[in-house]
Amino acid sequence: MIPSEVVTFFRSTIEATWPHTPVSWPNEQPFDPAGGAYLALTFPMFYETLASFGSPGSSYLAGEGAAHIELLTPLGAGLDDASAPWQTRLMTLVALLRPKTFANGLGNTFDVASFHESVEDSYFVRSLAIPYEFQRFG
Repeated sequence: MIPSEVVTFFRSTIEATWPHTPVSWPNEQPFDPAGGAYLALTFPMFYETLASFGSPGSSYLAGEGAAHIELLTPLGAGLDDASAPWQTRLMTLVALLRPKTFANGLGNTFDVASFHESVEDSYFVRSLAIPYEFQRFG
């Protein structure tokens, strides 16, 4: 299960810095982008191991995962036009998400692990993964 502190970090950062499009959050009410651009965020994986065994509540758990961010723009909208600089906007957002420390030092994000472009239906999709690690006691 994705730690809530991880979701809170990504969500609060995106909500505070991404005014350009609606955002599709994991497992929330679907929205109709009406053919316009939108940002989608998912957390496809998280792996946690017991790093140190202690008394109940004091075992140290270390985990890592990745946030998957997709920027979907209508086909033909261009890559980085002056009127809609999508690539510049996405890279600005990514710079705000990595490398960062969050949750009072328990979490860290790293540089983009993968970047992919594709076409899905009537959208041009820029897809990237931002890896993170998270430690906690449990």
